[in-house]
Amino acid sequence: ALGVSGLMIKDVAAKRMFTRAKKLGVAGKYTAFTEEIVKAAQKICDRSVDLDMLGATGATMMDLGFTPEATWAILAVTRAFAAGAHYIEEVERGEYTRLGQELTPKEDYDGPEDRPVPPLKDRTKYAKSVICKTPQEWTNRFEEMKNISGSGFSIVEEIEDPSKKSGIKKVGKL
Repeated sequence: ALGVSGLMIKDVAAKRMFTRAKKLGVAGKYTAFTEEIVKAAQKICDRSVDLDMLGATGATMMDLGFTPEATWAILAVTRAFAAGAHYIEEVERGEYTRLGQELTPKEDYDGPEDRPVPPLKDRTKYAKSVICKTPQEWTNRFEEMKNISGSGFSIVEEIEDPSKKSGIKKVGKL
């Protein structure tokens, strides 16, 4: 609670966020307050606990001037997207994790390396528009996306025509 947990103790992402906030000069009273909460929790807990990503993100956003309500809303939405992306990745790879399993250790991580965020003016060098103007462009884009792990496009669902099971040939008023 309050930005402290025993989950993913070895993951340095939360601490890295505070380090980055300090380096950029945006860390303020909320970062300092959260660090004090972590110290207090570590003194009274009988198991290992440390700063977690929700605490680091929340404190940093508050220091950046976001309201508590905006911070909560943004965290809720991004956590939902993250959970969805994680699920899609597991389905596509066929490696389901179960409650209590350890998450991927850093040495086994196979995603992209950390890299700086490019300036907005350079967006077209790195990002490709997903706007398709013809059915063929859409088909090509769809096929291309199937090759991107974690995109959700490689999940194949076979949907049977429900009328074949029910025998009903019309939908709506009969």
